[in-house]
Amino acid sequence: MANTLRVSPQYLNLLFRKSWGISPYQYLLQFRIQKSKDMLLSGRCPTVKEIAVSVGFQSDSHFVHTFRRVTGMTPLQFRAQYGE
Repeated sequence: MANTLRVSPQYLNLLFRKSWGISPYQYLLQFRIQKSKDMLLSGRCPTVKEIAVSVGFQSDSHFVHTFRRVTGMTPLQFRAQYGE
């Protein structure tokens, strides 16, 4: 994206942080976690592995670790607590 805009990646990162208050990586991570929360509560009952792949994680174990770090609970704990 930086090449398309003809700026350095560092400058693009700086502009993003000024606009959004977080890094592009943090923004993407928040987006992925929110999407996974929506999927966990959708009622379709996709597996954790299906959700992990769908939101862009390479493995379900990395997804579970990241989800727990961000939310304080595992995906299945989240589903049990907030699902119907």
